[in-house]
Amino acid sequence: AVVGGGDTACEDALYLSGLAKKVYLIVRKPFLRASKVMQQRVMERENIEILFEHNTLGLFGEEGVEAKYELQQTTSNGDWTFNNGFSITSSKGYATGKNLGIKYSRNTKYTINIPEGITIEKVEFSGYSNVDNETAYLGELNGQTFGTNEYVFPARTDNTEATHTITLAQPATKTITFTPKGQQVVWRIALYTPATSGIQQTTTITLDEDAIYDLQGRKVIGQPTKGIYIINGKKVVK
Repeated sequence: AVVGGGDTACEDALYLSGLAKKVYLIVRKPFLRASKVMQQRVMERENIEILFEHNTLGLFGEEGVEAKYELQQTTSNGDWTFNNGFSITSSKGYATGKNLGIKYSRNTKYTINIPEGITIEKVEFSGYSNVDNETAYLGELNGQTFGTNEYVFPARTDNTEATHTITLAQPATKTITFTPKGQQVVWRIALYTPATSGIQQTTTITLDEDAIYDLQGRKVIGQPTKGIYIINGKKVVK
């Protein structure tokens, strides 16, 4: 992924598109600041996807990079749909609690609907029981049941929270179910994809020192037209 909407970010995205199967260009604004020529080149490249009005949260993962999707007040559209493409199916009304959490009724099964093409490996629940002096717990996650003492959340009178991260028995696509038990809870939910290094295959290329290459790493034959090229590992404007 490349962050930014200017000429440099577009150049980097074009360069990476010649090496990777998929490149994401993350742009905070609803438009690109790059020149019209550069914008057109990026938009015409089939394996570059531009994510307008998106912000990066960070990099997650220990042995690779994980994508993180948050289901909380800041990503909610004010109901059971979220601006990252996820949604929750529930027979209960949407309501919010403290610390950006959303209220979930006890003994009620909720279904998280996963956007197409996304696989979830881990689910993280952060929050508390929404009842004074009574704890709550996660009773079920995607068909796997848990006891009263496994994933416990403190009473709201304790003014504390608990966070539990659970790896699914099998990575999930399409849907994930979960059921709070004991008491109503206020949770922020985070969903993690499997970690990936982003490197599937490496190829060693011996470059001709005097040769000229375009930003996709292709050798230029003949006299190059006006543009940006790579000569001896450096970008050069012709």
